Amino acid sequence: MHRLALLCLLLVAAAEARAYYQYDVSSAPITYQDLVTPNLVVLADDAISGPIAPAGFQFSYFGTLYSSFCVASNGYMVLGTTGVVSPVPDHATPPGLVVAPCWVDLFGNGGVAVGWKYDAAARRLIVEWRDILVRQNLPSTFRAVRMQVVLTMPDGRIEFRYGKPNGLGGPVDGPVTAVPHTVAVSGPAVTGGTQMFNNGTIPGWVNADGSIAGWPDGRAIYFDTRPPGMVNPLPFSVQAGQGWYEDFNTWPVENGVAPYTWMDAGAFGSGTPLPAGWSVTGGVLYAPGNTLIGGDWHIFSMIVVDGLGRWATISVEVNVVGQPVIHASGPLTCPVGHNYALSLTALYGTAPYTWTLVSGQLPPGVVWPASTTGPQLTLHGVPDTPGMYTFMVELADAQHAVQRQFSIEVTPVSAGPGGRATRGGSSGCVGGAVSGAALPAWVLVAVFTLWRKRRRSPVRR
Repeated sequence: MHRLALLCLLLVAAAEARAYYQYDVSSAPITYQDLVTPNLVVLADDAISGPIAPAGFQFSYFGTLYSSFCVASNGYMVLGTTGVVSPVPDHATPPGLVVAPCWVDLFGNGGVAVGWKYDAAARRLIVEWRDILVRQNLPSTFRAVRMQVVLTMPDGRIEFRYGKPNGLGGPVDGPVTAVPHTVAVSGPAVTGGTQMFNNGTIPGWVNADGSIAGWPDGRAIYFDTRPPGMVNPLPFSVQAGQGWYEDFNTWPVENGVAPYTWMDAGAFGSGTPLPAGWSVTGGVLYAPGNTLIGGDWHIFSMIVVDGLGRWATISVEVNVVGQPVIHASGPLTCPVGHNYALSLTALYGTAPYTWTLVSGQLPPGVVWPASTTGPQLTLHGVPDTPGMYTFMVELADAQHAVQRQFSIEVTPVSAGPGGRATRGGSSGCVGGAVSGAALPAWVLVAVFTLWRKRRRSPVRR
């Protein structure tokens, strides 16, 4: 179910075409197939068409969404409504935005026919140059191109396909050239800026600079939009015992397309899940303070989905640091003679723990325990002397030492009827509830005296 939810989210995100800038280039063998009944644009020598805008066509390219394209007679196309005209690679002349499977000087008797076909259902455009001659002085061997450009949305893939030229009445092969960027895609030509290039590369056929060493018959070059990602962040250091928020929406993402959606990868069965008690809502992580224990090291995974529906998993590490906290459970007031207990617990911090009575005085009868190591310490006994007793306790863990001051009030014994003293016995002051302190003796004596006087007075009728 979680995986289905993720898939739905990816499909929804993919519905919005947006801009991206980086490509990963790869290649693979293919079985080349010519277009069936393509639309034909017949161009003169060294010419480019006007804008072609098939219904539904949209392609996001180097920062802009384009709904039209132009095709050129010399083995390239341009996104947008106009483009450069040149027999040799010229990506730098505005507007740039060139997609070139093989930018060379082509010609044909009666013009150059460039075919194209748009599949609205698949959102795929194919542009084709079929068996078009290369202008060169090699009378013994014909050179020609047989190739296609495929643009696919919503993933933004660009594909160059190459086949062996045929039907030209003699030995036929594709062109070779030492000119850079013959096989390339390029961004907009910006005055005073740096134009972005991605050369197509097939080792042994197309060189790293985009020149052609040998015609890549039966192969394809893929320009795949790079998935969103980022350099894995350094481990976070968060304070033990304090609630922690982290807004992933503010994180910089490389290669992807805004807007970005951040999710807990573990909820979709991908990567390492969040620690228990942690949650992600709207891209904001929350870790409650009681889950952040000093010395703990957490590793979990987040999924980031970009506006094209591409996603990546990011690993996040959290180091919980900080001083421990002394938590007290028990009353700070108790009558003389009652059983008393005060429990002290080390929260957070890093074991081992050591407890020390730094200063002050415990109530007489209350004992500091013999064992002073471990995450919990209990003061207990039967206080026998009224008064206010203040003392300082120190808790040291593996890295820090903290102190906390306590004041315990021991109240006098109560005086019952007849002036007899009463003691609390085993009812005690234990478990976090303060036993009810008796009224002061003089109050009880005054009430008792008044009661005796009223009893001796005659009753008037």
